[in-house]
Amino acid sequence: MLIENSRSHLSLQHRAVRTTKMKVREHEQRYRQLLHWLQVVGKVAFEREKDKANALLQRSAKIFEKFKRVQDRVSEKANTNSRSLKKLMYEMNGLVSQGKKLEKEEDTLSKTVEELNRLLAEETKAFDIRKAEMGLTLSKKLQADEANRLLEAKILQDACKKQSKNGKIVDIEELEYLDAAEAGLSKIPYLKDASHLLYANFDNNLITSLRGLDYVSTLNSASFNRNRLMALDIGSLGNIKFFNANNNNISHVEVSEKAKGIIWLDLSCNPIKELASTQSDELNVLDLHNTEVLYSIFC
Repeated sequence: MLIENSRSHLSLQHRAVRTTKMKVREHEQRYRQLLHWLQVVGKVAFEREKDKANALLQRSAKIFEKFKRVQDRVSEKANTNSRSLKKLMYEMNGLVSQGKKLEKEEDTLSKTVEELNRLLAEETKAFDIRKAEMGLTLSKKLQADEANRLLEAKILQDACKKQSKNGKIVDIEELEYLDAAEAGLSKIPYLKDASHLLYANFDNNLITSLRGLDYVSTLNSASFNRNRLMALDIGSLGNIKFFNANNNNISHVEVSEKAKGIIWLDLSCNPIKELASTQSDELNVLDLHNTEVLYSIFC
């Protein structure tokens, strides 16, 4: 029985050995297969993976170079932007400073405008006052002119009535004598239509100028005593032979060749300082008493 047990145990060992050998052969076969795969297929796969890795490395290098270029451009752009930003900041600071200066100028201008508006309001008020005064003055002047016109018309009408012939009032064209003494006249009436006027008396008025007297070329004698004449041009007297202008404000006398026909010239009681010698061959009387010329000439 012991032998049988030994045989049985030995048989089990033999089977275990065979099983082990079989497993060893299987492992050897698998090892050879793996070695073969490593030597053939694995090498190819390794080379392929190696190529892939190299390609990946090259691609990575290109990407890195591209990234580096991009980074350089970004860095350069950042530097440019930084410089631009600094420039902009400098310009902005300048603009802020200029803005503050403009604000001060605006304040000054605002105050100036306010002052100008105030002055304008004052000037406008003063202008309105002057305008009203001028309007009133103009209205008074127009009224005075109209009153003078009516006065002149009445004086001429009265003169025409005084010179009526056979109960018929003469027209102004036929008027020969005009008496306008103490009539309150400030200027000579319009005498252009008095084409036959020979004598005119304007004593004791407020006349300051002989303007209008030259319209009457037929005038022979004119008297302007006690008026407000300030200057006299003897040449403007035209064909007048007898001219009286004492007690005026005459300080300047013009003498010309046009005055050759005058016979009687009374300039007494005027502030005349000098008088050039007359060139009239017909002048008989030149009365200058009570003037600063200090003498009268009777030719």
